[in-house]
Amino acid sequence: MRKHAILCLMLLAVVQTSRAQLNGNYTIGGSGASFPTFGTAVAALTTQGISGNVTFRVRPGQYEEQFEINTIPGATTNRRVVFESENSDSSSVRLFTSTATAGSNWVVSLQNVGQITFRHLSFVAPSTGLYGLVFFADNCANLLIEHCAFSGIRTGNINDNTQNMATIAGHCPGFQFRNCLVQGGYRALSFNGPSANSPLLNGVVTGNRFTGAAAQGIRIFYVDNLDISDNLFEDNADQTAFIALDIQESDNPRVLRNTVRKNTGVGINLNNCRSTGNNRGLIANNMIAIGSAATNNTGTGMLLSGVWNADLWYNSLNLFATGPGQHYGIRLDNSSRFCACKTPRFPACPAPSSSAP
Repeated sequence: MRKHAILCLMLLAVVQTSRAQLNGNYTIGGSGASFPTFGTAVAALTTQGISGNVTFRVRPGQYEEQFEINTIPGATTNRRVVFESENSDSSSVRLFTSTATAGSNWVVSLQNVGQITFRHLSFVAPSTGLYGLVFFADNCANLLIEHCAFSGIRTGNINDNTQNMATIAGHCPGFQFRNCLVQGGYRALSFNGPSANSPLLNGVVTGNRFTGAAAQGIRIFYVDNLDISDNLFEDNADQTAFIALDIQESDNPRVLRNTVRKNTGVGINLNNCRSTGNNRGLIANNMIAIGSAATNNTGTGMLLSGVWNADLWYNSLNLFATGPGQHYGIRLDNSSRFCACKTPRFPACPAPSSSAP
């Protein structure tokens, strides 16, 4: 009898453990929600684990909190975790923290996890503290961020002790950043692969709007086979050092149909990107209007330095800088080789208006 009772208790424990794993749809915030905060939802996710796809639907509200995900028991490549606003309106859900510290300078941090989606949410950088980040991901496979809004403080100083809106580091294959609005900060989006010998691979950045950054719209180091397409860079810093799209030590980039307008400095910068003859880099159909009325500023549409095997096809460049400095449409420096330029356009027209597409 006693053995039977023990066996029943063991079976009950197994059933309870199975039920404790998350699977299906849950709510965050508001009356009667599955979890009152992001933090409690993440605690359940990281301690109880998952047994299938999990979706957290976030109700409208202001959520002043930070969270970190560094393990998900039961996670596989076939199980995805989604955080999304319940009403599909990113402005209705605002996630923020007030102060960045040396040990926790982010609003959201992901490390060594995969298959996570953030959709229709707003993130706000810490309003005080150095090195403030909105979003940090390190070694996260198949991460998807779409239809989200990021905002931070715009600073006029080129100083690393300021805000990055989102940083993707380590090995994050299959990363996608789609249809987001990114406002302010030191740089909007930063990719940092491990090294030139072990680069981050295969990402997509498409359909986003980057506005009000101080130093760079997108900064890329050690990322091979990255597609950057149909993005808009506008209303950024009026300083010579600004670069809308900065790609360094990254091979086989595909930069297509992006628009840069009302900036100064450099539109697209490629540095030491060494593609091969069989897998050439492609920079095509981009529209760049760059310059400034300030007398101390210069403008360069595209700057290639130490670049191999890149095709520059059908790009349109409008330089409207009026200062006495040097201005370039396309400039090749430092042993760039095997690059082909086909039918660039240099329209003689005034600076674009804020209503330009």
